[in-house]
Amino acid sequence: LDLHGGLCVLTGETGAGKSLLVDALTALLGGRVGAEIIRSGSPSAKIEGVFQSPSAGDPLITLLHENGLETDEEVLIISREVRYQGRTSARINGHPVTLGVLRQIGESLVDIHGQSDHLSLLNSRRHLEFLDAYGSLTVEQEQVGSEVTKLLEFRKDLEDLKKDELEASKHLELLRFQSEE
Repeated sequence: LDLHGGLCVLTGETGAGKSLLVDALTALLGGRVGAEIIRSGSPSAKIEGVFQSPSAGDPLITLLHENGLETDEEVLIISREVRYQGRTSARINGHPVTLGVLRQIGESLVDIHGQSDHLSLLNSRRHLEFLDAYGSLTVEQEQVGSEVTKLLEFRKDLEDLKKDELEASKHLELLRFQSEE
């Protein structure tokens, strides 16, 4: 099934297979899935999707980078395997990823809307992302994010130095005590 960017709508009569496609896509992008999806007699089931790589300024690039999934390829190949024992594995461009990372990336790639599904617009974790995109502030967002990362690193270094100073002070006190003894 070749879906292009923008709004894609699946319609059809009852029993046409819409739910199969949506369930497969949901499972591929980190949704709950059990061994019941495996064909009888098979040891596992594999779902694979090929997505266009994000363009410059897309927050997904930062998410991929944070998880060591940078790619020079024009596509993201996501696969998920479900084994009969109920264990699953997920890969993005051949790299193993956790289910949590897969869900985060899936939320950035696809927005599935149905009668009982929640809209991403109602997800408060994404509100700042929407506002930054609306204001064309993704470059500034990345710059601020970079500076915040540096600040956190400096704070950690400062804490490490304070711990080292405390350890040195304790060691000096011990040496003084031993010297007096």
